[in-house]
Parts: sequence; structure tokens; C-alpha cells
Amino acid sequence: MYFSATLFNKYYKLLGTNDEGKLNLERTSSLAYFLALDQMQKDEEEPNAVINMYKDSLSRKNFMEKVGEIFVIAKNGSFEYQANILGCINKVEGGGNSMSSKTGKNFLSTQVISASSSPNPVGYPKRPAASFILELGFEIEGHKHGIKKSDSWKNNLMKFIEFRKCGTDTFPLIVFLLRDKQLNNNLDFNNAIREGLGSAYTQAVVDYLIVNAQVPSLVWDDLQNFATAPFTIDELDTELFMQDQPETNNLQPTVQVKEFKEIEIPNDISRNRIVYGAPGTGKSYKLNKDAKEFFPDDDLYIRVTLYPNYSYSQFVGTYKPTPIYKDVEGEFYKSDMVTSIGHGKEPLIDYTFVPGPFLIQLVNALKYPKSNFVIIIEEINRANAAAVFGDVFQLLDRKDDGESEYTITFNADVTNYLRKEGIFDLQIKIPKNLYIWATMNSADQGVTPLDTAFKRRWSFEYMPIDAGEGAVSSLEMELKFLENPILWNKFRKILNQKLKELMVPEDKLIGPFFMKSYELSNPESFKNKLLLYLRDDVLRHNATKFFKHQTFSDIVTAYDQGGNIFRTISKEELVRSE
Repeated sequence: MYFSATLFNKYYKLLGTNDEGKLNLERTSSLAYFLALDQMQKDEEEPNAVINMYKDSLSRKNFMEKVGEIFVIAKNGSFEYQANILGCINKVEGGGNSMSSKTGKNFLSTQVISASSSPNPVGYPKRPAASFILELGFEIEGHKHGIKKSDSWKNNLMKFIEFRKCGTDTFPLIVFLLRDKQLNNNLDFNNAIREGLGSAYTQAVVDYLIVNAQVPSLVWDDLQNFATAPFTIDELDTELFMQDQPETNNLQPTVQVKEFKEIEIPNDISRNRIVYGAPGTGKSYKLNKDAKEFFPDDDLYIRVTLYPNYSYSQFVGTYKPTPIYKDVEGEFYKSDMVTSIGHGKEPLIDYTFVPGPFLIQLVNALKYPKSNFVIIIEEINRANAAAVFGDVFQLLDRKDDGESEYTITFNADVTNYLRKEGIFDLQIKIPKNLYIWATMNSADQGVTPLDTAFKRRWSFEYMPIDAGEGAVSSLEMELKFLENPILWNKFRKILNQKLKELMVPEDKLIGPFFMKSYELSNPESFKNKLLLYLRDDVLRHNATKFFKHQTFSDIVTAYDQGGNIFRTISKEELVRSE
């Protein structure tokens, strides 16, 4: 007997997630490699065998074929119906896009080759963190292209399953793996699926799948769940198939479609927003908190930090040299002419257009108008912001609905990239679902003032000097000239009051988060962060009005000797503050 299309439809959906996309794709790929490798170890009759993935080896070819057998549900002419995102079926034209071919180009030609140059075997995959299910880079037959299952796979494999709709139940995965296998109806159902799995996978993997499965009570004569022949692709629910992307904003439809969460953002949240204030007032924390609320997926936001040499080409995009590799015959060696690189590829340099954070998010926002995207710019005034934005500056004027008031035509390089992404409009606007948020601290050295025309296109949000102070109300620090610890908040406020009496502007005062909690317990951080900031940034030209000594060296020496280094703050005043 075989599983029916009805039963497959029911359980295959449970392998999907509520927000298909990069996470499902990455973890499905890792799961595919794990299962294909286990099948090969089963064939070797050695569950811990190291399998050779060196180029042109029979085992490498066999591995690629097994990945295809497991994760290709059906074939029709040159097309494959792939399960590369479990829970969905993706119709892809074969050839270079076949499942086995992609395995060769991606996993085997990148991860396995990279691991071969490592002195020790490396765990795979890197995400989620510390969740290795494979180990790469074992020496076998004179090359370090051997792979095997990680010794910790039993502890980590569930991380590639539990985020799906099925949770920790492995029965939907069992149905998927046995979808075209004939089951022995002379056995009870549990033993039949165990036998079916055991014909392809090692005993350890079979036991793992069975133990974690919530196996339903099924009987063989139930034709709703079983059939006398394998189901065909035409019998499966149409909703399982990934649909072509609808044409919006003059976009060409594509086969694979990402899905992003659709979260409504209140209209009072500014699209062009700059949060500014003194150091340590929590500007970055504020934006990060809002980003997690309104843009909960990692794919919805990009964070970039500006610096003095940051340019338009980095922010928008430009052509860059990119290494490509050409297959050649023979071995390659390092400069010592002894150590073999072993992959037999000649490096070449190509020039490809590399989009910057603005262009990446612009494309996302145009392609997926129902989702919202944000670019978070840290320290926007550390670079020449007007030069960084360039012609994008014109797009910052927004209408009431959030869309750009005006359009621009990008240069030919950017326009060609947009066309490659399916965006054919020559006149480009920032859509209403793209937000640009930034932080700014005008007190820091090396900042570039924002010109009036640029500032006029942003909504500014001021962070008061004591914003969020409740979060640090219980934190203490020790001063060498005091017998007992003092509350950080109280000490900070005394510092700020004395600085204000010296006419120090507010954007140079000390915010609650200027010192991290771990820094407050570190005397070196107090000297090298707080005192250095006060001496060199705040009081560069009038240090002796605040400190008893002129140079930073003298201030630190006096502090280390247990002396009160402050001219305007007495020891008694600090003690009273407690």
C-alpha cells in the first residue's frame, strides 16, 4: 500500500511555516544534505562513515542524486517539482536549476571546499547557532573533502523541524520521506513505516524519527489514507504549489516568491526619522526596539553605520570586482608548492553590480508592497549625508501617503540592476512601505553638520538626557576616593549639573546608558571611557575648571592614588547624594 494524495496533502502542509522564506529554505537544505548523507552511510553499512565528496568521485555524484531523489516530488519533462521549501512545491525547470545540480554548485562547491582548507573538521550549518548536524573537512583518499554526521546531531536535528507548523512531531516528515514507497500491509502500521524508513536510512535516524512522531491510528483498508499505487502530482492540492508573483509596480513575475510578514504601522510613525540626543540616552536602543515591533523579521530591516569615508556607491550600489572560478584539469598548490588546494579551479576576476543597503530595501519594498521595510542608519552625521544620499536626496520629500513626492532616474548601472530584479520603471520613487530611520549625535568629534535642506526632509525626535533612567536606577559604581559604592544615576546627574554650570551644551552631557552595566564594575572603563570623554571631548579647552589637573595622565594618576580628581565636586557632596 501507498500513502494517498489526501493523506500527503494533509501532512505535507504541516512541514511549512507561517512565514515561508529564507529560514525554511536554509533549514530545508541542511535537512536534505543530512538525510542524503545518512542514506549513503546506510549503503556503506556504517552509520558513522566518512563519505568522500571530492570532485568527480562516484560518492559525490551519488550524494547529489540522493538529494534530488529525496526532495524532488515529481518530474515532468524538463521540469522538477521541488520541495526545497518544505510545505510548498516549487516547479522549476531542470538543468542548472535541478536539485542535484544546485547541491553541487552550492553545498559541495562552497561549504565542502571551504572546509577542506581548514586544519580541523568544521560543523555545518552555521545557523542556527551551535546546531551542527554535519561535520565537513575530513581527510579521505588523499583529500579533505570527507563529510559525516555530527556526533551531536541527535541534540540538534529537532531545530530543523520544530519551527514548522508540525512543531516537534516528526510524523509529517515521515509521510514526506515515504510518499512514494510501498508499505508492507502485512505488518501493523507502526512497524510498516519503521520497515519503510529502515530500507533507506540508518537505524539511529529511523529510531529518532519514530520516537518523535505522533503516529495516528490508521488501518490499511481506509482508502482515504492509503492507495494501491503512488499518487501523481496532479492529485495534490493546488495551494501547495508556489504561485508566480502577481504583477505590481511593473514587476515581472518570478517563480520563487518570498513571503514577509504584513504588519500595519501607525501613520504617526515617521518614514524619514532621525533620533538625536546626548551620548548614552538610548538612541540606538529606541530604534532597535521600534524595529523589532514593526519589522519583526530580519529580512525586513537593514542596519548600516556611516563613517567619514562612506559614499554613495556603498549606500546605493556600484560595480565591484568579484571572484569567479573556472574548472581546470590538474591539482593546484599553495605558494610552498607542497600543500595541495585540491579543488582544481582557476580564480578569475569579474565585475558585478553589488547593491547597497538602500537599493536592497528599495527593491524589496517595490516587490512586496504589502510588507514594510526599514533602513536603520547609525550615526548619520559621521559622513557627509547629502553626498551619501546623492540623487536619492530628491526622493526624501514624501506625500501624505508616504510615497515620494518626486521621481528620479538612476544612472545606467543602477537602472540595469533594477531591470534584472524585474523593476522596469525609469522614473523611481521611494514607496510608502520603505522607512529610513537614523541616529545622530552632534556632540561627537568628526561629525559633519546636516545642511538645512537635508534636515527639512526628516522628522527629528529628541531623546532627553534622562530618558530611560529607570532601567539603570539600581546600578552602582565604585570610586577610589569613596569608601562605599555610589549609584551611577546619582553620580551621573551630579556630573551633568556641574557641567551645565560650566555652560557645557546638553548634547555633551552623560546619558543613563553611557556606561554599560559591566563597565561600571570595571575601574579601567571608568578611567578610559568616562574620564577620557570628559577630558578630551567635553572639556578639551578648559579641563581645569572641572578637574584638579590639566592633563589626562595627571588626572588618572591622581585617581589611582585615591584622590578626588574633581575640582567642582566634593567628596561630601557625593556621599550626601547616597
